[in-house]
Amino acid sequence: MYSGASDIGSANYVEIGVQSLMLFIGSIMWAYVIGSVCGILATLDPASLEFRQTFDELNLYCSEQKLPSELRARLRSYFRNMLPIMRARRYDRLLSQMSTRLRGDAAFRTFEFRLRAVPFLVHEKLEPEFMCRLAIKYTVMVYSRLEQISCHNLLVIDTGVAAKRGRLSLAGECLGKDVILSNIALRDVSPAMCDTIAPRIKQMSPRSWCPPTRP
Repeated sequence: MYSGASDIGSANYVEIGVQSLMLFIGSIMWAYVIGSVCGILATLDPASLEFRQTFDELNLYCSEQKLPSELRARLRSYFRNMLPIMRARRYDRLLSQMSTRLRGDAAFRTFEFRLRAVPFLVHEKLEPEFMCRLAIKYTVMVYSRLEQISCHNLLVIDTGVAAKRGRLSLAGECLGKDVILSNIALRDVSPAMCDTIAPRIKQMSPRSWCPPTRP
């Protein structure tokens, strides 16, 4: 049907026409199946597809603007770590379609490990509702190497290394723990410095804090 090979060859014009029609229909069916499978595989991970499109757009931008090689390397290094950000944005849109309780429970299970890195968030009497509301407020940020990180927010390092006042903070550690102080003058808001290429940091603004109903 596909190759036309057969033990019995076409004996007249009618058989040749039927065989050609079968080849034509078979080719269309085969192309449709292959195209459908490729389309399904391409859309299994929308975030990866968006990441590849963004990276291609970045390469085109660097080429058209004739950026220097050193800057191109920095940009590519930064955007290579943007895939988790794109996934997080899609997950945020997914969470926004849930009810308040489901959104809080799902966000808390996602960020529970990092939330427990904050010393004052491990108290056994903290209400689950409070922890869920905190988890919803977290956002993921990516910084380039030697870039300053503002410490006005509560920061939890997901991957990479950051330095502040000569002290290195590894993955799982947090910065800006004094964010709970209402007096800004008492906070240590001196910026930190990225020591690795494009570390991922989860941050939460103090404006989003919602105090628990009981201590």
